Amino acid sequence: MKRVYFLFAAVFFISVFAFGQIDTGRVTGVVSDATGAVVGEASVSAVNTDTGLTRLTTTDANGSYTLADLPAGNYKLTAAASGFSAANQIVTVSIGGSLAVDIKLSVQSAVTSVQVVEANTALVNTDSPEVAQVVDSKQLRNLPSLTRNAYDFVQLSGNVTGDPNGSTNANGVGVAINGGRSASTEILLDGVENVNLFGANVGQTIPLDAVEEYRIITNGFSSEYGRASGGIVNLATRSGSNKFHGSVYEYNRISALAANTYQENAVNYINKLNGAPLNPSDHFTRNQFGYAIGGPVLRDKVFFFSNTEWIRVRSTGTQQAYVPTQDFLATTASNTQNFFAQFGKLKPGAVLGAVSTDQPQFQSVAFPVAADEGAGNPQNTWETLNRFDWNISDKTTLFGRYGLDSLDLAKGTVTYSPFNGYDTGETDYNQAMLISLTHLFTPNFISATKASYNRFNQYQGLSTAPIGPTLYSNGTTLNSINNIHVVFPGYSAYTPGNSVPFGGPQNLYEFNEDLIWTKRAHSIRFGGTFIQLRDNRVFGAYENSVMTLAQTGGSFFTAGLQNLVNGQLYQFQGAVNPQGKFPCNYTYDASTGITTQNVTDACTLTLPVGPPSFERQNTFNDGSWYVQDTWKVRPNVSLTAGLRWEYYGVQHNSNPNLESNFFLGTGSTLFERIRNGQVLTTPNSPVGGLIGQKKKNFAPRLGFAWDVLGDGKWSVRGGYGISYER
Repeated sequence: MKRVYFLFAAVFFISVFAFGQIDTGRVTGVVSDATGAVVGEASVSAVNTDTGLTRLTTTDANGSYTLADLPAGNYKLTAAASGFSAANQIVTVSIGGSLAVDIKLSVQSAVTSVQVVEANTALVNTDSPEVAQVVDSKQLRNLPSLTRNAYDFVQLSGNVTGDPNGSTNANGVGVAINGGRSASTEILLDGVENVNLFGANVGQTIPLDAVEEYRIITNGFSSEYGRASGGIVNLATRSGSNKFHGSVYEYNRISALAANTYQENAVNYINKLNGAPLNPSDHFTRNQFGYAIGGPVLRDKVFFFSNTEWIRVRSTGTQQAYVPTQDFLATTASNTQNFFAQFGKLKPGAVLGAVSTDQPQFQSVAFPVAADEGAGNPQNTWETLNRFDWNISDKTTLFGRYGLDSLDLAKGTVTYSPFNGYDTGETDYNQAMLISLTHLFTPNFISATKASYNRFNQYQGLSTAPIGPTLYSNGTTLNSINNIHVVFPGYSAYTPGNSVPFGGPQNLYEFNEDLIWTKRAHSIRFGGTFIQLRDNRVFGAYENSVMTLAQTGGSFFTAGLQNLVNGQLYQFQGAVNPQGKFPCNYTYDASTGITTQNVTDACTLTLPVGPPSFERQNTFNDGSWYVQDTWKVRPNVSLTAGLRWEYYGVQHNSNPNLESNFFLGTGSTLFERIRNGQVLTTPNSPVGGLIGQKKKNFAPRLGFAWDVLGDGKWSVRGGYGISYER
């Protein structure tokens, strides 16, 4: 066991960067006698009622005690001292929480049961400046949830508003905290990073029954938390216990028991006005089923927990568009006719409707799509979370977990089209692993070491149509007839500027070390982490060439429509290999104010040209360290002071010649420096990389908590902090 511990410790000490994320709680308080006099050298123990995990400490001369690094759960808290009867309390420790529990000892001979505290979420926080809320297992199991996504319940917190970009698929966990950006939320799973850093959203999802609880900190978080300014969402997974528990479940939702959506009613209203046939009601079925089981392998020593869930959603909707009529296409040039003959066949199930009275060159078409009609996107998904816990000794504990979620979204959920072969979907295959080792050198000095690995793999590929051109009315917006879009063949027909294929694997390696030292009235935490992110990304920007008929801002129904008749384009854009000719070399003459291109490095390509590389392999090395002191100035007053240093590594591409940036040039004013600036590849960068390193991201944190009357019913708290984000 010592070899295992020192191996983990060596990983930390070799790392020059550090930061910590705490996924355990603590209990603090004062032990006194019936007269209120403090009792020093009293023994205090906390025993987990489910697993038998035990923590021991003694009170100092002021009667104060701290039991740190307690995993979330119910504990039997016992205080004993010579000449006094032992006193017991049942308390609930939450993830990352600090619970103040004062204990009174009596001289009676019988053991006294003082009180029962069901959950610290019902108590006033008198111990730290945090503004936080815990969503416990009881709430997770009993509150209604349409998706059974644990992160939906973040919306129960105060200072939280919905994200205008969508639900939990948006940035962060889908909500904005304290009016900040939704991406300004740090998402933790068992105290380690759980963020898809490319999209700044949830990385690994796990079944609801695998969640023990989670804590949402909206303000006043201390220096062990970083990488966010809005808030912290710290989720703890469920462990087994000394008793076997299991369940089998299924949840079902069907459209027959749901009302039409606003969108469906709006489309039918427009159809009625235009004399078009009404759309049939859309249909969906959602089945969510699985099992959960946990229990002991060796009582009070080794435990297991496993939860697997399957999600099946079948959902169809109807979309409308305007497309060129066959009579109109027959009057166009051969270029236009050949394009539509090759790329513009309507998809199976598409039904042509009325010809527009305003623009008789177009007629409406209703076509089926795989869409979210109230039960989520059509999908085949399964998620699993498996965990083991090992109480190696009364001083050393170890736990590990492995999670996986596999998502297969139906074609049409990412992009869709009335033309055949352009509906695209998405596949995700995300995995997250963690090993966590805790060791008590003494009751007052604790080490928590973690090593984790995440692999998030998202991919949005092509459909049955090969790589080819996409035709738009103009380069930025879609033109409409009677509020219905005019659509042409090609991928991403509704979203100019977006491209498929897109995605790739993201690997994140994380090493954490947190040390907790309790000395008299001080509880000191310090430590840190090293994070390496490897993001391998395919982004087919202009791999499917973009063809526009009209100038942006111009009228499509005049010049653009005439170009369609003549078989001509306003603009053609496609990605080609720059053959090392970009960035181009320009020279600015300050005396004349003229910029000229150097002939020796002209941006002239040699024909024929081929496609460029659409894949990038980027690496980032992040880290930070922190120190935090919580000082119990008086039994009812706590002061918190800490310092954090945050570092975000510069992007490093496996081929630095494939990345470039704009760098300011010389000059006495900013405008001159911009004018004299250049776009340069990383090997030619004046700062030695894609961007300059920032090594002065120091983040102080200060706070206080005052139990005004000393009865735990009224507290005054405040805090100040600086945070840094990528």
